[in-house]
Amino acid sequence: MNTWARWLLTATLVSGLFVGCGGSARSRPVLVGSLDTAEGEVLANLYTELLEANGIDAEARPRTGDRATALQALGEGQVQLVPEYSGDALDALAGRAEATPDPAETASALRRLAQARGLSVFDPNRDADAGLAVVVTFETAEDTRIFTVSGLARLPGVSIGVLDGQRRLRGLDAERVVELADAEAALVALHRGSVTAVVVPATSAGLAGTDDVMLVDDATGQPANSIIPIANLPDDSQRRTIYRIFDKLAEELTTADLRELNRRVEIEGESPAAATRDLVEDKGLDG
Repeated sequence: MNTWARWLLTATLVSGLFVGCGGSARSRPVLVGSLDTAEGEVLANLYTELLEANGIDAEARPRTGDRATALQALGEGQVQLVPEYSGDALDALAGRAEATPDPAETASALRRLAQARGLSVFDPNRDADAGLAVVVTFETAEDTRIFTVSGLARLPGVSIGVLDGQRRLRGLDAERVVELADAEAALVALHRGSVTAVVVPATSAGLAGTDDVMLVDDATGQPANSIIPIANLPDDSQRRTIYRIFDKLAEELTTADLRELNRRVEIEGESPAAATRDLVEDKGLDG
């Protein structure tokens, strides 16, 4: 029996326990896990605060592990919800690159694979995508009049900073490619003039509140990577209620919102719970 089959069997057994135990099982809090990243911790707290603000008992269990560990914990019922990224999650479940630039198509393919494993996929956050952004300084954009990735690729002598181990973007060629430790190091190199452009996640904390320019991606065809919750919720009634709650967030959350949350937590040192609680209240998502 392969790993996913074992997870599916365990998820089925957990579902049976929830149904068999009646109301007492349903009164347990929804445990919200996450990937083992700073942004994963922010997302776990965001969905926890959203559920709590709408009358559903929930607890954040962030940094569950890497993607394989987090999805295994979800399949086994150790957590009931994991905020994910549509393209990355789809490729992981499929075992190969299947995500496309179309957010709806990518989410639908992810939903089919997840349902086959006893998991539910909620709607993606339509305007919150954690895909890679090609970034230049405002001065570079102003001096070169370049605002697209294809325009950058045509410039002579371009150097691009990428994160160590990061996949290369198709259609983005450069004379020199520099590998950097993380998004913070990449943005430091950009502002020092060590590279012409950097490729970093669009939700990077260091992009919040700056005049850096994210180029229009008309060349790379990179896959959609919308924020999308995956759940193991056996109770149909509870799942429908949560769907309605999450749908409100899906219409409101933006990439800029997530950048700002990451900035408050990673740079300003605020607690993820406090920062995300503010967002839920400010957007009127509490009840």
